Amino acid sequence: MSDFVLGARATFSRTVTVRVPSPDKPDTHEDQSLVVQYEALTDEEALALDAGHAALPEAERRRRPHYFLDRVVIGWSGPVDTDGRPVPFSAEALARALARPWTARAFYRGYGDGVSGDEARLGN
Repeated sequence: MSDFVLGARATFSRTVTVRVPSPDKPDTHEDQSLVVQYEALTDEEALALDAGHAALPEAERRRRPHYFLDRVVIGWSGPVDTDGRPVPFSAEALARALARPWTARAFYRGYGDGVSGDEARLGN
């Protein structure tokens, strides 16, 4: 066991598995993984983020459906393009990834599991 460290900024990484619909096999998915780096927000920061988003004009809120992930996802490793070249992390690349509902779902799950400490438990 290690010492509890109380720092100003809490970050963590999670291996996130995205279940991507198969383009070739009907009714199947392909599991694709990457490592996502997150910044854990305090309760106060999360509430302020929600309030700030709620205060935006409706058109702007609709334009930013994943405002929470825009704030907490701070990096990644593992994504590649269709030619197999690494895709560096950027706000634009994150927006492209989150445009796919299966990716957004997996990123939210990764954050939630990371801050709650929930891990897959085999046999339970």
